[in-house]
Amino acid sequence: MATEKFNSDYYNATLGFNGFDYVAGTANNTGTWCCIQTLTTTTFTSMTARGTGTAPVAVSIPAGTYIYGLFTQFQLTSGSVLAYKY
Repeated sequence: MATEKFNSDYYNATLGFNGFDYVAGTANNTGTWCCIQTLTTTTFTSMTARGTGTAPVAVSIPAGTYIYGLFTQFQLTSGSVLAYKY
């Protein structure tokens, strides 16, 4: 039943039960987040997530977008986000 526990924990985290970080600067951010919500039009300099795929860097992402994953690092070029803690 470990999968059910993971799903429940992940679901609760995406709802903000574990808190979140508001980020608006261009500093490098490290931690563990399960969702990043753009509050304004945002561009990422870098992003590291578990798994495979291409990170949406150097792309303008509209306000109100949710990006799901298991993130351990990100840096903004511009914009502001809420990063939901895992």
